[in-house]
Amino acid sequence: MDTDVLTRFDGNRAAIIVEPDLHVVTFAELEARSNQIAHYLREAGLRPGDRIGIMSENSAEYLEIAWGAQRAGLYYVGINTHLTAPEVSYLVGDSGVHVLFVSARFVDLAENVLTAPNLQPRRIVIGDRCEDWECYADILTSYPTTTIDDECEGDFLLYSSGTTGQPKGIKRPLPGGPMGTYSDLPGRWLRETLGFNPGDVYLSPAPLYHAAPLAWSMSTHRSGGTAVILRNFDPELSLRTLEKHQVTHSQWVPTMFVRMLKLPEKVRTGYDLSSLRHVIHGAAPCPVEVKHRMIEWLGPILYEFYSSTEGMGATAITSEQWLLKPGSVGLPVMGTPYIKDEDGNTLPAGEVGTIWFTGCEQFEYHGDPLKTAASRDSSGGVTVGDLGYLDEDGYLFLSDRRPHLIISGGVNIYPQEIEDALVLHPRILDVGVIGLPDQEMGERLVAVVQPVSKDDVEGLAEDLRAYVRERLAGFKVPREFRIVDELPRTPTGKLRKHELRDQVIAPELAGGTVLTQWPRTFDGIRVDVTDRVATLTLDREKHRNAWTIPMVRAFSDALRRCAHDDEIRVVVLTGAGDSFSVGADLAAGLEPSSDTATNPSDVLQNLFTPRDLDKPVIAAINGDAIGMGVTLSLLCDIRIVAIDARLAIPMTRLGVIPELGSHWTLPRIAGLAVASDLLLTGRRFSGAEAERLGVCSHAVPRGEVLERALETAKDIANHTAPRAVGLAKRLMLDSLETSYGPSFARESDLFVALAREPDATEGVNAFLEKRAPRWTGSVNRPLPQVGLSDFSE
Repeated sequence: MDTDVLTRFDGNRAAIIVEPDLHVVTFAELEARSNQIAHYLREAGLRPGDRIGIMSENSAEYLEIAWGAQRAGLYYVGINTHLTAPEVSYLVGDSGVHVLFVSARFVDLAENVLTAPNLQPRRIVIGDRCEDWECYADILTSYPTTTIDDECEGDFLLYSSGTTGQPKGIKRPLPGGPMGTYSDLPGRWLRETLGFNPGDVYLSPAPLYHAAPLAWSMSTHRSGGTAVILRNFDPELSLRTLEKHQVTHSQWVPTMFVRMLKLPEKVRTGYDLSSLRHVIHGAAPCPVEVKHRMIEWLGPILYEFYSSTEGMGATAITSEQWLLKPGSVGLPVMGTPYIKDEDGNTLPAGEVGTIWFTGCEQFEYHGDPLKTAASRDSSGGVTVGDLGYLDEDGYLFLSDRRPHLIISGGVNIYPQEIEDALVLHPRILDVGVIGLPDQEMGERLVAVVQPVSKDDVEGLAEDLRAYVRERLAGFKVPREFRIVDELPRTPTGKLRKHELRDQVIAPELAGGTVLTQWPRTFDGIRVDVTDRVATLTLDREKHRNAWTIPMVRAFSDALRRCAHDDEIRVVVLTGAGDSFSVGADLAAGLEPSSDTATNPSDVLQNLFTPRDLDKPVIAAINGDAIGMGVTLSLLCDIRIVAIDARLAIPMTRLGVIPELGSHWTLPRIAGLAVASDLLLTGRRFSGAEAERLGVCSHAVPRGEVLERALETAKDIANHTAPRAVGLAKRLMLDSLETSYGPSFARESDLFVALAREPDATEGVNAFLEKRAPRWTGSVNRPLPQVGLSDFSE
């Protein structure tokens, strides 16, 4: 073990080069400055395991700070500089950073965030001095350049990109040992697989607040190489930098490949790239045609890896291997992959399912034990929800993320395949494919494209449709093509599908796609729509509405449709006959057991629940509710129960534990004492007692339960603004997972935003004119981003 991580290399060699401004930091300077930062952080009271935040564009200072935190045994949180004030507030509050380093260009954004009394980390500005901020330059003149006495390895704590929802912090156990004990998997790949030697040069054109650019840049330093960092990605600047610095290893994402391939041929081939020995890529699936063209251009030097910030496992593939297995992301290099279907069954070679890994690094989602638990299965495997398959030789192929899956006419369609087919079309710059509600097919394929030229869209849809039809089966050809100025992507190229749906679905729903035209039943779920209220009835009366796996999926699908339909403002959930639901149907095999095929973390982890719906959900518990019948109702916003209903959460009496997050929901609804009584004993209790304990909002006679629930639902649907109600619900639920300061700040920002929207004016006018309001706002439309400073306007 070599504890001299940076000093064992030539101190005069460049450790960091930032382009295009050619800012150079040597190994000796990086060693000294990172030591000074470590001393500062110790003096600030931070101890191993504490957290700092970095909000900066790509810069040498970013890596200096990261190294200072690394050698102080701290977690360092990279904050995406494209986030809004409420989103930054959430990250700062959720991560609990004690010190926040911010570049001068983002100080105004940070000051908007740091107004809440409980959100007050020490703040350091990188660059020009600012009033009430400590200055980074002063640290470099005031603290020793020697190592701190208790130097030990730290780690990054990065947040997921939020492509499917609220980002979560991904926290790995700290190494705890002295410098040199860090596992450094990227460094091992660089040195042992990719032949990286001291003096070699690595180019990172992607933002350092993402896992791979940060980890591989620091691994370059551990390997004695120079990390060349681009301030921002530009295709021609990237090629010019490769030539200028004789780069030997570089790292990219597929969208960067596409942008470089679309440069004019004369420009693209005009640079000397002969120094390149390895072109590394990951972060997102690479279209087969794109990779073929990259190999044709640069030669067989592409090295692709598949992993995640969670470190849940990894595969890798060389160009030679890939040419034999086009589309594959390779063989395992960390952990052992296996594929499971929605029911938890392990699938044979060639069948698509969820990708799991065993034998990988440990991690947790910071402050979210439920999400952490949902990522595991009963055999100790871990997943992040990606879909794919293993071939007969053990090579892994990716399909898509499960939340992106489109079911049209009963057929599973993976949008990534269609996007890959379209992305190199010469008339478009970018493309994303989503599914929209369809009366006949359930969902229909819609391709959202960014054209090369806004003036060249005539006949574009017909051209693209023919292009896809030449490459894919007819049922994969999009029915519609929508033109947009730009698609919502993260800086590493990941498409934010939920934002894309938000942009497209509002005008779609305004056109009249409504729930009343769905099929009336979905595998045990009956749907009725009246007066903007959707009533979902658990419809297995002969089985006392016991849950089956198809019924769980149907319920999830029905809720998703409610989410996307602006004609639906409130959802009521009830049971057919005299029972609400007596839990899982044991005969049908949903009850949890040691068999992975029936384990709830496998079956239920992708369930869309009432808590995920930004509309009120009322549980009308019209009769007996046992097990899942109770735990599902805990995810609803209002519970109305029959006085004489018999309720129980009896799982501990069956040798297992309750599901659906009940260990999180019940203590928050009724308090820890009540939750302990009901969850640990598994005893029965009546509807009347449920009201007294605070588990249910109201207990009424059995014959009045549904009537009372519908009365409440219609009152909400007819008299409250759906956008305001949805955001109020989301704010309450999100506030359960964060502290007062960030919640207060976000509430204030949302108040300002809503006050400027037409519904606020309509609400006041309707009140003054003594008439019913005519709301136009939708929870499916993006919220204008504002900060507290805007309130004075």
